[in-house]
Amino acid sequence: MTQVSELQRESHTYKAVGGYELQLDVIGAHPGESRPCVIWIHGGGLIFGSRTASPRDSLLRALLAQGLVVVSIDHRLAPEAKLPAIVDDVRDAWCWVHEAGQAVLGVARDRIAIAGASAGAYLSLMAGYMFEPRPRAVASFFDFGDITAPWEADPSPYYRTADLLTRETALASLAAPPTKENSTAQCRKLH
Repeated sequence: MTQVSELQRESHTYKAVGGYELQLDVIGAHPGESRPCVIWIHGGGLIFGSRTASPRDSLLRALLAQGLVVVSIDHRLAPEAKLPAIVDDVRDAWCWVHEAGQAVLGVARDRIAIAGASAGAYLSLMAGYMFEPRPRAVASFFDFGDITAPWEADPSPYYRTADLLTRETALASLAAPPTKENSTAQCRKLH
């Protein structure tokens, strides 16, 4: 049996912003066909993660066995990018899949779902009510819901055993770029 890590992935750049190129990986592409598709958004609390964290093996295998194309996307990461910019990245990936869909990936434009885990689940739910055209389906795995609620926004004394960082120390740790991978491909945006 082929390992999921050995499956053919095609990487495409769907957006360039701030000197970085945001990419998506396509698994199970069949150019020219008209297959259903799931766009996968990785977890990571909006602050880490990447498109290489596609769905777990069992879910990925089940989707591919049913003839779906799986598209796993990157987006900018917080705190360098704020939530509206992250949502814009997801929307631009959504639009890119709609535009490139059938010719490049073998995706039927009217059969695209969106799914994710944790922060990706949260972004999937946002896509379900914000994006046009609407996703055919939305799957939310381990969603964290309202990110402004105290249970999410306030530090938990249960997990916090060390002293809090000073503001200066915290800000100094943010020198890393919002994405770490680059490519030279370009794409058009669907408006």
